[in-house]
Amino acid sequence: MKIKKYIAVFSLLLAVAVFTFSGCAADKTETVTYSKENGAVELSLPENWTYEIDEKGEESTSEIFSIGIKPENQEGFLDIIYCSYARKVTNERFLNGGEILLGEKSGSTHYGKNKDIWDFIVFDGFTGTYIAYGKDLPWLTAYKDEAEKILTDAVFGKGIMNKAEAIAVALERYNNEYDSITAKYEPENERWYVTISLIDPYSETYYYFFVDLQGNIVMESVLNKCG
Repeated sequence: MKIKKYIAVFSLLLAVAVFTFSGCAADKTETVTYSKENGAVELSLPENWTYEIDEKGEESTSEIFSIGIKPENQEGFLDIIYCSYARKVTNERFLNGGEILLGEKSGSTHYGKNKDIWDFIVFDGFTGTYIAYGKDLPWLTAYKDEAEKILTDAVFGKGIMNKAEAIAVALERYNNEYDSITAKYEPENERWYVTISLIDPYSETYYYFFVDLQGNIVMESVLNKCG
């Protein structure tokens, strides 16, 4: 009788384990990737979401491409847009909602009449600007958690030197104390322009490093200004 009892308990535990494993495996996702002109987006979409890619045309001067995503039973797409570096969308009067942290990414938000959900989020620090644009989408409030989970898991500019990486390359070469550091992307030369500043009461010193998209310092210089 004891043997049968142990077998019954083992069978029950095995059934629970199989059920738990099956429940975890039920969350299926689809990976969507697209890249063009030093911009790249990788998304993991839940099973009930769909997408479409807009490659844009020559008439678009700043929007290079976009990936529209939405739940299958809803109308209108949440667009993940990649814009050239020249597009100016980070003006403070547009970005009125402050910062939002999505995983390791920080974005600047804009809110319209609906204060429960952002109209769009701007992600800077790349060779271009990535924008999650969902203004006036009737379903976005209800699907906010899923949409933000997709953006949290999204990878922007994979394999393309970004601002933080360019700064790290310059700091490795500089390897000294400093007061401030900035970086700006030069699309015409496909390189980052990193400036490191060291300021004291009697002088200002600026170290300039030009970092290409392969992570090489292709040019550097120093400027001293005496007070």
